[in-house]
Amino acid sequence: MIQDSSELSTGAVLKADVCIVGGGPAGISIARALAGSGKKVLLLESGGRDVEGASQALAGATQDVGYDRLSSNRLRRLGGTTGHWAGQSIPLDPIDLRARDWVPGSGWPIAYREVERWVRADVDACGLGAEPFTWEAWSGAVRLPDALPFSDRIVVQPLRFSTPPRDFGKHFGAELRAKEDVQVVLHASVTHLETGKEG
Repeated sequence: MIQDSSELSTGAVLKADVCIVGGGPAGISIARALAGSGKKVLLLESGGRDVEGASQALAGATQDVGYDRLSSNRLRRLGGTTGHWAGQSIPLDPIDLRARDWVPGSGWPIAYREVERWVRADVDACGLGAEPFTWEAWSGAVRLPDALPFSDRIVVQPLRFSTPPRDFGKHFGAELRAKEDVQVVLHASVTHLETGKEG
């Protein structure tokens, strides 16, 4: 089900087993994965179905000099930034999730093996094809010389573009609307989180 927060009564309490904040590609993917699991899923999206000035005005600001404004890079709408991305995809490497002392703030609280099992579902969701990140998949599409002048220490990994780029909001909108155990609420900006005794 997809509804707008304006359809809810004042003071309405929404109950769910899992609450997902943000209806971009990650939020939509998580909601789709949990659908049919026996859990009631609530997906809260700050924007609407399309980009709106009022929702975009809620975006934060970047702290580092040289970065574009968040309002131009991130779309606050169902589907998030897939509404204007080029569809470029490349899988994570194990080192991407590890803490590295030379990279401030690096390290994730999950191991690569926990993420790896979801790669196939992500590839399918993005519409990338069977084996998009192997040289074999590229052999017919890209003509490369037999011997590339790369050092043995350089690892070259293909990336992939979905053609046309997949807008998750438009592509998965009907599926989310049909799910009885997934409730999507648009124009629902989260401003505060309260944890219970279990965290």
